[in-house]
Amino acid sequence: MKMIEYSKKLMSFIDSSPTSFHAVENAVGILEKNNFKKLNYNEKWVLSSGMKYYTIVNNSTLVTFMLPALINTAMNYCIIGTHTDSPCIKIKPDASISFEDNILKFNTEIYGGPLLYTWFDRSLSIAGIVTYKSDTGIKSTLINYKQPVAVIPSIAIHLNKEVNQKGIPISNQKDIIPIVSLINKDDDVKNYLIKNISEKINIDYTDILDYELSLYDTNCSTTTGFNNEMISSSRLDNLSMFYNSIEALSQSNPQNNSVSIAIGFDNEEIGSKSKKGADSVLTSVILERIWISSGLSREDFLISSTNSFIISADLSHAVHPNSPDKTDPVSKNLINNGIVIKYNYNQKYSTDTESISKIILLCKENNIPFQKFVNSSDFPGGSTIGPHISSALTANCVDIGVPALAMHSIRELAGVKDMYNSLELMKLIYNHF
Repeated sequence: MKMIEYSKKLMSFIDSSPTSFHAVENAVGILEKNNFKKLNYNEKWVLSSGMKYYTIVNNSTLVTFMLPALINTAMNYCIIGTHTDSPCIKIKPDASISFEDNILKFNTEIYGGPLLYTWFDRSLSIAGIVTYKSDTGIKSTLINYKQPVAVIPSIAIHLNKEVNQKGIPISNQKDIIPIVSLINKDDDVKNYLIKNISEKINIDYTDILDYELSLYDTNCSTTTGFNNEMISSSRLDNLSMFYNSIEALSQSNPQNNSVSIAIGFDNEEIGSKSKKGADSVLTSVILERIWISSGLSREDFLISSTNSFIISADLSHAVHPNSPDKTDPVSKNLINNGIVIKYNYNQKYSTDTESISKIILLCKENNIPFQKFVNSSDFPGGSTIGPHISSALTANCVDIGVPALAMHSIRELAGVKDMYNSLELMKLIYNHF
């Protein structure tokens, strides 16, 4: 019953979070129900022991933390880092493209590394953030059309008879251009999107300054399998781990000397190199501000890293039952067989022997099933936020995750039990480190 209720909450969170902006907004709702207090990132902080706080960076990165009951110079930190973004298709500025005065398309840009062919012939909607001019300055608001408004149509098999044998080369600029409306020559094509947005958010279209909009699949998440043992959903990578980190921090009650922290970074899917990404000074700036705002010194903060712990939580690859040759011949991670601890000696994952031993022991002592993951040497795979954070802070760090199939597809597949166990492990981490 616990897993059923958990999966419903997770799927509801993902469905209501089509972009990183919406994910942060929905996570804040969870935090405020659990008495976390908002701190403005651009203002001075005054912190108190035993209190719970959060701050938002550029609308799409969320930092959440709990201070220990006693603030002292020996204080350390425990971070669970995730990310709020997912591979997707974004709408370019001045996006309107008219075809034969009949079909309106929107110009797009690929964000990250989505599995593009899975986006064809889907009922797509649009969501994101809009900035506009107001009487009191520049403001922003989130927008979500919710209903289907776009589709990227395939070429019929009659016109491409070998597609099932040879596939189709995809041009990002030519082929990933959604149809959004049928028009006539009298329509204001240039301002079509801006005017539509203005009607939805109830402001004059001339006051709109900019937008960051993404396409997303309108089909809701669902459990699947004869026993509802799997979750099929968009954006499991990495909203599942982001949601779990927020819930784990909200539900934990650490009685130790650590500052318990959850950070959901943006821009992981494009390398984390941004002011709100993990490969920036953001984490160290946040930590230093916590220490100084708690009445401690910068040296106290620098010393704290030697006794601190970091978890990087992201999805991992399950062995594909139809293509097991893509996986390491020994490390074959199976869905619902346990959370994953990731290894990479080239440091694409931040795990080292000292750090990993602590997580393995924690799992064994608390009956949390786990699997060890390594990539096939022929398919080196991607990286995570782990190396970015740990190299900047020099604290012990472990990369963990949940095995999934079809990563970066518009619909990814993972196990309910694994997702639930990753939440339980995160709660243990906060209470232990």
